[in-house]
Amino acid sequence: LERRRERLRRLLGEEREALAAELRERRRGGMRSQRLRDGPGECGRKVRERPGHAPLYSQFAEPPLQERWNKDNAELREAESELHRKHMREAWGDQLIQQNKEEGTKLEEKKCYENGYKTPQGEALERTRQEEEKPQLEKTLLQQIQELKLQETKATKLKKEQENLLKQQWELENLEEERKQMEEHRRKKELGRFLKHQCDIQLRRRAQQVQEELVRDSFVLS
Repeated sequence: LERRRERLRRLLGEEREALAAELRERRRGGMRSQRLRDGPGECGRKVRERPGHAPLYSQFAEPPLQERWNKDNAELREAESELHRKHMREAWGDQLIQQNKEEGTKLEEKKCYENGYKTPQGEALERTRQEEEKPQLEKTLLQQIQELKLQETKATKLKKEQENLLKQQWELENLEEERKQMEEHRRKKELGRFLKHQCDIQLRRRAQQVQEELVRDSFVLS
């Protein structure tokens, strides 16, 4: 991965240098063409343009030279555009290299982290970490045990309350049954007294009738 990055960086640098040299050469060629068009007396000085008029070199330059100038300018602009694109590709390449480098670094760190626990030093660090976490684990376990005991106590209490409720319900049912039996006995007893009273009344009536009949018979016989 590192060799690939270095090779890509070197190729981008060589391509940039070649393009820059070509651009410098085109600029020097354009300047020589400009001096030829300006003439011996105007060499080294840029021709000024007058408002509303075409440049002097375009007025007096021969058509082949002017066409060459236009062609050189177009090639120069194309070269500058190509150089800009090269710079953009180089920047993108540098960004890609940096991204690959960061990913490689993360991958190496991950491997080192995973392999670290396989070494004696990593095992020692793991034991140290476990020793440091042991009090907290013991505290957590103790808390869980206490919570379980509390839940068991609540469950036992609820079970006793349920048993008491069932016992009370059974007692209430027995009392209700006894009440019904006593009510039935009382009703039968009252019915017996009523029947006995009715029977006594009928017996007294019958005795009175017999007595009256005997009186009449004795009166007739006398």
